[in-house]
Parts: sequence; structure tokens; C-alpha cells
Amino acid sequence: SRNADLISFSNQQFYSERLQALPGHPSNFARFAPIQLTHAGGTYAEGQNPVEAERVVGIVRDLLRRADPPSIGVASFNVAQRDLIIDKLDEAAEADPEFARQLAQARRRRGEGSFDGLFVKNLENVQGDERDHIIISTTYGPNEEGRFYRRFGPLLQAGGGRRLNVLVTRARQEVHLVTSIPPEYYRSLPPIPEGQVPGGGWLLFAYLNYAEVLAEAYEAAHEERAAGNADGHSSLRVRSTLSPSAPSEALGALLAGQGRGGEVYWGNDGFCIDLALDHPVRADDVTIGVQIDMTRFKGAADPIEWELFRTSVLEAQGWKLKRVWSPALFRDPRGICESIDADVQDFLRADEDPNTIPTWRDATHDEE
Repeated sequence: SRNADLISFSNQQFYSERLQALPGHPSNFARFAPIQLTHAGGTYAEGQNPVEAERVVGIVRDLLRRADPPSIGVASFNVAQRDLIIDKLDEAAEADPEFARQLAQARRRRGEGSFDGLFVKNLENVQGDERDHIIISTTYGPNEEGRFYRRFGPLLQAGGGRRLNVLVTRARQEVHLVTSIPPEYYRSLPPIPEGQVPGGGWLLFAYLNYAEVLAEAYEAAHEERAAGNADGHSSLRVRSTLSPSAPSEALGALLAGQGRGGEVYWGNDGFCIDLALDHPVRADDVTIGVQIDMTRFKGAADPIEWELFRTSVLEAQGWKLKRVWSPALFRDPRGICESIDADVQDFLRADEDPNTIPTWRDATHDEE
């Protein structure tokens, strides 16, 4: 998965937050959440949901119209819905020669050394398959009288939760979640009693709720970035972390006081950047990342080995990193800030961006 949010749900529900996902560089921040939830409003009868099947075909059509179409996988929650989706795709191809050509090409697509063609499978048969985009038809919904029953077939059987975990982690780039389950059923989930394992039905509801909350979080983040761009990127945001660092927060506050905003504790515990400095022009971008001392990741068996690994991973993601040692910061905070400013200016010049912000100034010096 190329976006940590695609596996965050599974990390929480199945792996007790033990996974340390690789956070993407802020310049690659996605405007919209990588899980797109579509309320189809269909009905479920005789094992099928025709409205959802049509929505799935529409998403496939839109994806294949792109200049560089992604690889696609489609999954449903039973065999009857799988067969219906295949039939709907074939019907659409018969009515549209251009779509027929695109669909045929997508079905025989090959990736780097392996088959990467479009597939349509039911829940039990999606195992090691990975595609750029995964389209999921949750299939179940109200009957023709408007009554919704929690009859989720294989999802309620032994191992149903594990199968759902496999399904929701198959996408490299994006999940399209098409559902007819009424929102009131999954927006107010009861907590799982301590010591009990959630069943497949509860996990499905939790995943639908996660998709909604994630979309709201992305929208809020976009608005926050827009506001940050308006205030000149002078604000300081401090994220929660399991390993706080007083020097990191102090340096962030010092720089923010001089008009250079940023985020303290960007990323996660395993791949944390102590201070990510905002780009002066691009709201969703940064200049450099400041690392203060060594990693504080408690899960590392060897802190030095993990620090080398963390640094190489972050640099591969596109980060320009600067190391600051806390004793030097205590002795000469102004010198450290000026050094950071010089690195930022070097970054902006290399980036060929003429819109740089003023160099760092000592407030006490200005008063004099």
C-alpha cells in the first residue's frame, strides 16, 4: 500500500498498532482519502444487489478512461454478486466498443514480471491478489420492503474477520467501497467487551465507519493546510507522540516565533521527523526535516540500526534531513536556527522557487 491510511484500519483491528507504516512525503499528500465510500442505495434480493453492480461498472469505466489506467480488482461478498458484476461488465462492453477494448486490455494486463489483470472475485477467493485500485461491493442491503437483516454469509463464519482483513489490504493506491448498508447501522457501533474478539459483521461496520471518518479527516486536513498557507506558514502544530522530546518542541516554538512554521512529530513513532518545516508557498509541502538526537522508537531492538534504516527510508521518500544535537541547541540556539535557515534557503534555491521567506532573525537583536 502506497498510503498508510489504506492499512491503518487493519493495523488497529488486527495487529494492535504494531505495524509502522511508511509515511509518504507531504508533497504527495492526497487531496481525497484513499478509501472512497459510495452509498449505492440498492436492495438485496436472491443473493444479489443490482444497483451496486451497476455502480461497480461505472467505477471501472471511469478508471479505464484515465490516460494511464490503474490495475483493477473487484470483490463482492458472495458468488451470486460476483457473477452479476461479471455479467454487467460484459453487457456494458457489448454496448460500447471502446469500453470493450479497454476492458479486454485491462483483463490481460501484466505488471512487472507478473499478471496484473482485472479480476472479479468473491470474498473467499481474494488472497494474495494486489491491484492499484480495489473496488468492493459489500453486496448486502435492505430487502424490497426496506428491512435490513444482518445476514452476512461467509463473513459471519469462522475466519470471516481474517478474510475481511485480507480484502481491505489488497489496494496499492485506492479502495472504492460501494455499499447499501444503511449508515445508522455502522455509525454507532457498541464497543467490544474486553477479552472478546470482534466478529466479521462488527468489523465490516467498523470499516465502513472508518471510511467515513477518514474522508472527514482528509477534508479537515485540506482546510487546515489552506489556512496555514493564508497565515504565512508561521504556525506550529504539535502532534501527539509516545516519545515526546522537549528539545524538539522548544526548537519548533523558537522557529515559529520567527515566522517559520512547521509540525513537530511528523509521521509515526517508527518513522518520526522531529520537526517538519513548512514550505513558504505550497500549502501541502515542506522544505526540510530536522532530526534532534537519535530515534526514540521504543520498538527498535537496536536504536542505531533503526536510526540508519529510518534515515534511509525517509530520504528515499524525498526528505532533505538535517541533524541537530540537543547539547549544541542548548549552547547556541541562535546559531542552530541560522544554520537551519541556511539549509532551507539552499533547498528553495535547488527547488528553483524564488518565493523564499526572510532569513531567520534573532528577536532580541532586532529590538536592539
